[in-house]
Amino acid sequence: MSDALHELIHSLEQSEKRYFKIFAKRHILNGENQYLRLFELLESQKEYDEMAVKRSLGKIPFAANLSAGKNYLYNLVLRSLRSYNSGNSVKIILQELRMEISILIEKGLHKQASKLIKKAKKIALGNQYDIDQLEILQLERKLIRRYMSNNVGAVIHERQQETAECIRRIQEQSQMLDLYETIFLDYRNQNEAHTSLSEVIRQAESIANTAPINTSYKTLNYYHLLHFHHAKLSKDHEKANAYLQELITLHEENPFLIEEDPEPYINHLNNYLNNCFHL
Repeated sequence: MSDALHELIHSLEQSEKRYFKIFAKRHILNGENQYLRLFELLESQKEYDEMAVKRSLGKIPFAANLSAGKNYLYNLVLRSLRSYNSGNSVKIILQELRMEISILIEKGLHKQASKLIKKAKKIALGNQYDIDQLEILQLERKLIRRYMSNNVGAVIHERQQETAECIRRIQEQSQMLDLYETIFLDYRNQNEAHTSLSEVIRQAESIANTAPINTSYKTLNYYHLLHFHHAKLSKDHEKANAYLQELITLHEENPFLIEEDPEPYINHLNNYLNNCFHL
């Protein structure tokens, strides 16, 4: 870890730095002062200077194996960030629930695991996290195979259908993402809209028209984005604004999207206002 630790520390917000210092005191027994001292030394450096760090640490044993110390501190900062953000993000909540479910299954506590599975599925479905939902379904099917004795076939069949539907949505998202990226790269490179992009649009329309009613917000998001970028490439600002309005509405009708990650919504608003200026 040459400057990676330095970069990580300087990416922290003040509240995260305060949290780390409290976290470190709880999790470091031997060498507590040295690790916190190293953290504060790197925090004070605008540019990473290893020789200055070694001079500041002096001839203590910790300084002799600075590489190992930095590696440990790097991982400790990441652990602190996981702890700091625990409960603040639906994705992190689902990751923690999956870990807890796995532990309970391995301990044979199937009733407790089943209760957490129900909770996790509700969160994943409500936030349209299909990949997380798929992983939770795999855990549920494992639990059913191990511990369920009555009506197993029918229950497994239901979970297989849920899994198939989840995979269908993920494939649909992936296909639309592929098409969006084709147009996005042209847009980023400031290319003109060309004939081959019309085939991309045709494929996107085909997916959108054949998709069931419960099309995921991710698929719709990529669909509107690729149309927006294509309209910009074609210098059609009115059409671009129409698709930006669709993107803004999509987020406002699904407020969990804004709560979980407000940046795309802000970008859509900025693009809309900039496009209004062009009009």
